Amino acid sequence: MKTQSVPVAVKLTPETKERLKIVAEQQDRSIHWLMKEAVNQFLDREESKAALRAAADESWRHYQETGLHLTLGQVNEWMDDIIDGKQVEPLKCHK
Repeated sequence: MKTQSVPVAVKLTPETKERLKIVAEQQDRSIHWLMKEAVNQFLDREESKAALRAAADESWRHYQETGLHLTLGQVNEWMDDIIDGKQVEPLKCHK
């Protein structure tokens, strides 16, 4: 099944259009391909940031409810042990 595309107009300055043209030629791509790629990369990045913010908000809510936490020092020591090749157990949060 082929996905249907919908045209969208974007107003660009002549300078930006020229820059796109140059990059498109350098990469042997069309301006259209570059713009689609840029939009997809932007959306991926913004969706990832939104998911990270949601996870941080949920973590903060959980901490406020339970008081369970780890200190930066504890996590750094644990990570150092992992980097040094030691077998370590997963950290357990505490009050």
